[in-house]
This record gives sequence, C-alpha cells and structure tokens, in this order.
Amino acid sequence: MFNKKGYILLFTLIFSLAGLFLLLGLSHLLIGYSKSTGSIRRYTTSMAAATGGALECINAIKECNLINNNFKCQKDSSTWIDFINNGFTSWTLEDLTSHTKPEDIINFFDWQKSYDNYQVFCKIVAVKGFPNGYLYAIEIVSRKTNHLETSWISIGYILEHSGS
Repeated sequence: MFNKKGYILLFTLIFSLAGLFLLLGLSHLLIGYSKSTGSIRRYTTSMAAATGGALECINAIKECNLINNNFKCQKDSSTWIDFINNGFTSWTLEDLTSHTKPEDIINFFDWQKSYDNYQVFCKIVAVKGFPNGYLYAIEIVSRKTNHLETSWISIGYILEHSGS
C-alpha cells in the first residue's frame, strides 16, 4: 500500500511552490508598473514646467525683456550678424541659432526661469519680419536639476503690430 502522508506532503509542497511563483510574478508586475507610472508622472511635470515657461517667455518677447540678446526682439534673424559684428554679443551666429540638442538651448538661452526644482530655458532661433509684425521660431527646454528629466518643445509665435 501507498503512504498517504507522503503524497499529502508532496502535494502541499507543490502547491506552496506554485503559490510562491504566483506571488513573485505578481510582485514583479507591480514593481514594473510603479516604475513606469513614475516616469510618466515625471515627464508630465517637466512638460508642465516647459509649457508654463513658454507662456512667460512669449510675454518676455512681447515686452522685449530678454536676459540675453535683447536685439533678437523684433529684428529679422538676417540682421543678427550685424549685432555680432558690432560687439553686442560674444556669441557666434551658430550659437544664436543652433537647436539640434537640448544643450544648445541651455548653454545659449535668451530667457531663463526656475520653477521649484526645474530650470526652463527659452531660445529664439529665428525671426522673420513681415509687414504686420514678426514670426518667431522658439525652442523651450525644461530640465530638472538632476538632469534626468527633460522636456523640449518648439513653438512658432506671431507678434502682430496694431495698425494706426
């Protein structure tokens, strides 16, 4: 005859092992989910800082109140070389217009502001004049102080002059 106690012990061990693997799999899924929702939350916060910075940068452009390179306000970008040649800035034309990576905006910004632990940098990369105003190509980068979270947005802004 068979020993019933041995089978009961074996089945108990098998079910316990299956339960353990089930709990390990579930905890792995929960940890992975919490990491992904955390990264989405960080991106949204960085993007919110960039969006708020974009609105304030546009106001600074309207009032021609930039931190660096105030000559970019209401001046066609084809005239910027004259400001470089006349010593209004030590930056090169490439420094004034480059925007291929976030560091181009961060290192050569025209406007900057801090929001808690985020820094927002704004750079006018081109301006085109037309009879009623100016069209601005603007790049905005928001970066958390730990450099892990970065948002980058590009906007076009038309500043129209009211006719008299």
